[in-house]
Amino acid sequence: MTTIGILGGGQLGRMLALAAAKLGHRVIVLDPDPNAPAAQVSNRHIVAAYDDPAALDQLAKACDVVTYEFENVPDAAVHALEGRVPVHPNAHALGTAQDRLVEKTFLVEQGIATAPFRAVDSQVQLDTAVGELGGRVILKTRRFGYDGKGQRRIDPGDGTGPGSLNAFTELGSVPLIAEGVVDFVAEASVIIGRSLSGEVRCFDPVRNRHHDGILRTSSVPAGLDPATDQAARAAAVDLVTALDYVGVLGLELFVLDDGSVLANEFAPRVHNSGHWTEAACIVSQFELHVRAITGLPLPSVERHSDAEMTNLVGDDVERLPTYLAEPNTMVHLYGKSEVRAGRKMGHVTQISPRAPIVPRTTQTGGVLRDLTLDLPGHRAGKVRETWQLPNQRRLLVTTDRLSAFDRIIGLVPNKGQVLNQLAAWWFEQTADIVANHMVSMPDPNALIAIDAAPLPVEVVVRARLTGSTSTAVLPRYLAGERVLYGHTLPDGLTPHGPLPAPIVTPTTKAPDGDHDQPITVTEVVELGLIEPELWQRIQQVALDLFARGSAIADAAGFVLADTKYEFGIGPDGELLLIDEMHTPDSSRYWSQSTLDDRLAAGEAPDGYDKEPVRLALVAAGYRGDGPPPELSPEVWEQTSARYVELYERLTGQTFVPASQPAAERITANLSEFSSHE
Repeated sequence: MTTIGILGGGQLGRMLALAAAKLGHRVIVLDPDPNAPAAQVSNRHIVAAYDDPAALDQLAKACDVVTYEFENVPDAAVHALEGRVPVHPNAHALGTAQDRLVEKTFLVEQGIATAPFRAVDSQVQLDTAVGELGGRVILKTRRFGYDGKGQRRIDPGDGTGPGSLNAFTELGSVPLIAEGVVDFVAEASVIIGRSLSGEVRCFDPVRNRHHDGILRTSSVPAGLDPATDQAARAAAVDLVTALDYVGVLGLELFVLDDGSVLANEFAPRVHNSGHWTEAACIVSQFELHVRAITGLPLPSVERHSDAEMTNLVGDDVERLPTYLAEPNTMVHLYGKSEVRAGRKMGHVTQISPRAPIVPRTTQTGGVLRDLTLDLPGHRAGKVRETWQLPNQRRLLVTTDRLSAFDRIIGLVPNKGQVLNQLAAWWFEQTADIVANHMVSMPDPNALIAIDAAPLPVEVVVRARLTGSTSTAVLPRYLAGERVLYGHTLPDGLTPHGPLPAPIVTPTTKAPDGDHDQPITVTEVVELGLIEPELWQRIQQVALDLFARGSAIADAAGFVLADTKYEFGIGPDGELLLIDEMHTPDSSRYWSQSTLDDRLAAGEAPDGYDKEPVRLALVAAGYRGDGPPPELSPEVWEQTSARYVELYERLTGQTFVPASQPAAERITANLSEFSSHE
């Protein structure tokens, strides 16, 4: 059980506390209001100012992790806590969001477009800014404004006249920011979560409608075209990555007539426009935030329903009886006793069946999707098609299908040929360590192999603390686990850094569409999956293969971070290495030349595998549930180029693409393999 501290006791803190309780966590709220909404559903309430040293001391001593529910918490309080207890999101994210000028500048520095803006510290600067920004500006206080507060609009004709003459003093003669008015066609937002290991989840973007500066409704789907949708998600991913953010963040955007997006502002916390996730997703934004800050896995955030969330502002709460009587409507009240104009009293979310998703096809020119052969014993895997041959042989054809998140994602030109030829090359380089199933390669995409009986365990060897899936070591290590797969890891290891020595981390084999499950090295024997002596030999063989692969990769300028081996038993009882070996599908290769600099900068390694596709999918918010989104041709071309470059550098051979169409070529070449039967 984890104890979570929350700075702030408003409705967002209340919903975080409810989500935390659902996962078995305790919650302590620090808020000066004795009737704070979050305190009503928390385990403990510290009634004190946010910067009270004694109160902060109590919170730090009692909690395992601290978060905050609104961005006007004094950043000094967060800095004070950070030295004593983990605080997520970090003080950098909070400080950036608290000052609109700093925030806008940071966004632009990350390549995220915004409306034009100017700093305003005097009436003279205001007059200059109004002129430079075309006469139409939104003047805002740099700090402490929300829901339309601390803002004033200036339109043409007001430039130096009575309409703007007193604007600087009307807003308190405090530091301001002038933003050029944007002619947008829609307001949207993206709710994104990022874990301790850097894994991200994007909820579907939503369309927002405001009135008097206050959010009134959020609707999903947002009705954005695919390019706009992807641009919105990508901006959110770039932002949380640049902030080294942990938790849930809301990025508000303007959608322009040409489909492009401009960032308006971000909130380093759960966000009002994400309340619909309570009713339309299995995991809400509040649970996602709790999972992220406590090191729990981040699940899919795919929505199961269309939804519209409506804020109950002020007297809107009087319509409660109507909402309670409506079907498919979830009501959430915040426990506020006093109704005031402009005060958010609760929200309602109305859901409807999700519109059917029509799968999109990827480009198919010059790629091998599948193959039909008049042969018995056909099996179709994620990437390979196999058939039974005479004399205890099996035919394996490697397609251009790309698998990620345990799903078929799309087609990569030349991928099948690269994988097949590279696996055959590696089998030759390591035949002195263990026998393998390869008999011959009658076609660049095909292999004739001994028909071995596969063992029910995949043998993953890891040399680096990396990965983002449920079977990876990095997220579990960051969550506090030190005994992984039966190996005890020391404290002080860094993300993507080397392990003390390569380790064997077995997983069970899952049926297509399911996820592999991690088990310990001892459970392989305890569960009766492999006999003890054979399992001991397999582990040593796997480590020897990895050492050979690492040495060759190093000479080619790569770091072999981890890889997967599969073994089988041949017809004569011999242990055989089967399937593929040291390919970019089964292994994680990193660029050696950029690794140290990227790690020092807090960036992920430069991967030579399906990383361009994986990043594009993450930016689109896809995690393997439902049909994959359509990706641009450039993504597939970049991925293909990476596969080819890896092949050429490892083998020292020039890659020569085989003739197309591949299916006809393979069929013709296989008519000649009778001599191998």
